Amino acid sequence: MMKNNNDDIFTAFIGAVLQQTEPLPAPVQLEFNKIDEAFTIIDIERLAELHPPLLAAYEETHNWLMYHSNERSKGLDVLPDSESEK
Repeated sequence: MMKNNNDDIFTAFIGAVLQQTEPLPAPVQLEFNKIDEAFTIIDIERLAELHPPLLAAYEETHNWLMYHSNERSKGLDVLPDSESEK
């Protein structure tokens, strides 16, 4: 089961911003400059929606993180101890 967590959402947003090859439009940059510790997940997603290339990169990065997070969780629940390997 894929689960959103705040770290993945913030990481996806940062990744999306870093992927931008053009400066953000002035209104989006103005909103971006308002980011502080009080910014919420809803604020991040709203900001991404203001600029289609940012939104596309955010969604792609978020989906990648969710997929790989889900893949990592398919590992062993309990690691074998060294005695069982003998």
